[in-house]
Amino acid sequence: MSQSGTVFPKVKPGKVILITILIGILGFAYLTHVFATQRLLREVQQLEAEYNKTRQKYDELKLRYDRMVGPAEIYQKAKEQGFINGGPANKVIIIKND
Repeated sequence: MSQSGTVFPKVKPGKVILITILIGILGFAYLTHVFATQRLLREVQQLEAEYNKTRQKYDELKLRYDRMVGPAEIYQKAKEQGFINGGPANKVIIIKND
């Protein structure tokens, strides 16, 4: 009774259907995860671009503000109000010991 061929294990059709359904569920879960990850990546990239635009605008406004309150602006406003520039403050203070 020996046959010259390979011997296949006997698998019931119910097991084949069950395994196929499980593989399908796992494949569906994997694809859902991939699409969700891609969506999140797009959101992160969009937020990063928005952050970069906001950061650039902040830097420009901070530079403008620093120029407005910088020493040149302060000296000019002080001169307009009648203050006199005292010159550089490189005078040495000598402390006497008793």
